[in-house]
Amino acid sequence: MGVLVSFGFGSAAAVAAAGLMLAQIRQIVDIRDAGHAPCDHGRELLDARLRDIEQQIAQLSALRDTIAGLRDDAAQPEPETCSAGQVCRYV
Repeated sequence: MGVLVSFGFGSAAAVAAAGLMLAQIRQIVDIRDAGHAPCDHGRELLDARLRDIEQQIAQLSALRDTIAGLRDDAAQPEPETCSAGQVCRYV
């Protein structure tokens, strides 16, 4: 993390927490090295990362709902309704 601080990032922990890849960090450094402010590019990277996280949250939420439904169904098992070929209909 010391390397990120030496590049002049405000907080190495913030960069790591944002989940930026080294190639993306390099892009920001290259823009700064070219004499330009990398703020717009940095914001675009963070916007993309935020979209990815929101999508992952939505997928995990749907998975949670599916698993909760299966668990609720399993709370009142009806083994007589399972076919002979099924091991367990809840999983």
